[in-house]
Amino acid sequence: MALRIGPSWRRTAAVVLLASLLGGCSSAELDDDDVVTTLRTELGRHGVQADDLRCPNDLRAEVGASVRCTFTVGGQPVDAVAKILAVDAGTVTYDVHTEARPVMKDVLERSVAQMLQQAGVPAGTASCVDDLPPQVGATVGCTLSGPEGDSRWTVRTTSVDGGKIDYSIEQAGPT
Repeated sequence: MALRIGPSWRRTAAVVLLASLLGGCSSAELDDDDVVTTLRTELGRHGVQADDLRCPNDLRAEVGASVRCTFTVGGQPVDAVAKILAVDAGTVTYDVHTEARPVMKDVLERSVAQMLQQAGVPAGTASCVDDLPPQVGATVGCTLSGPEGDSRWTVRTTSVDGGKIDYSIEQAGPT
């Protein structure tokens, strides 16, 4: 059995151009709260419910300056990198792209158990050996313990696109 599974959020555009007016010509930074607000709005436009969205500091209004922000989707951490592309007459244009992090073990376990149940496998509890790396072809072994005994599954990363990781689950055999 092979299942194509991905996180519960849709891909955000790899490149999103955003413009924000500086609070006067003397300002040399975009406040971290302003960057967070803009990121949250843009992610929302793409159907992404970004929880715990944070930027560690303000973003200098200089071409090439960047800040790495973090958020979670369904408990899975994702990075969003904002980089200044242009500064022109008080308008700052910056590029934002998301970057995947490994699918955390506890998030993967919940997802595997839920997705297998939705595919008709009797309900059970999944236990995975590690986080799933965000590299195509990376694998992690999981065991599903349920009413019919234990079964082994291999989770394989099939694609990484921005902050979204798709993966497949294939039965590896009984334990």
